Amino acid sequence: MRDYVEKHPDFAPGMSQVATQYAVSAGMSELDARKVIADRFNRLFGCPVTDYARQHQARLSGSADLLRTDRLFPAELRWHRYEPAFRRLAAHDSKFHVDLEDGVITRKEYREDREHREAWLVAQTRQ
Repeated sequence: MRDYVEKHPDFAPGMSQVATQYAVSAGMSELDARKVIADRFNRLFGCPVTDYARQHQARLSGSADLLRTDRLFPAELRWHRYEPAFRRLAAHDSKFHVDLEDGVITRKEYREDREHREAWLVAQTRQ
C-alpha cells in the first residue's frame, strides 16, 4: 500500500486493489478488508493512509529530487546503487513482521526465514 501511495498521486485505486486481493485471500468482504488494511497501515506507519499520502505529496512538491532526500541510508555512505536492494529487504522484513503479528505465520517459520535471510546476506557480502 505504501509503495502504491509513493508511486501514484491518488491512493484510492491502490486501496481498492489491495482490499480486493486481501478480501479474496482471507474470505471476507471488501469493506472488512479495507478496514483491516487501514488499521494495519495505521499501526505500522502511525498515521492513516490519507495522511501519509498528503505528507508524501508535500515532500514531493518541496523536493527537486526524491532520491536525494528519501533514502534509507545517508548519501555520505555512497550506497546509492544498493538503495533498491535495501528497499526490497525492508519490504520483505515488514511483510514477515506483519504476518507474524497477525498470526499468519508461526514464530518457527519467522525464525527460519530470518536465518535464511541472514545466510543470504552473508553470502552476498562475501561476493
